[in-house]
Amino acid sequence: MQIGQAFFSVVAAGSAVFCLAVPASAESQWAPPNIPGMPGYHEPVAKPSTHRPAMNWDTIAGNWKQFAGSIKEKWGKLTDDDIMRINGRREHLEGTLQERYGYSKEAARREVDQWVAPN
Repeated sequence: MQIGQAFFSVVAAGSAVFCLAVPASAESQWAPPNIPGMPGYHEPVAKPSTHRPAMNWDTIAGNWKQFAGSIKEKWGKLTDDDIMRINGRREHLEGTLQERYGYSKEAARREVDQWVAPN
């Protein structure tokens, strides 16, 4: 570390004196240590997950009109009449996918599962 690139801090603890050299870039990022029993101690908090939770089919069925655009984007061969007829019923969606795309029953179920839980 070159002179002028550090921030020096003097800390007195009882009869001892400590001199701390902290890089200048870390000056604004410094925080006291998180030690139990010390003032300001806090329990570590788990970071929220970035993984998108799988949708519940009841949520999809209850908000069918809001999901209609996403369904038409995913399966472009479905008509507005198809979407109205399906009306949030998963079995009907799978059956219509079988008709329009020639999927097997298992393939239609897999397609819907992947749409519901993409990761």
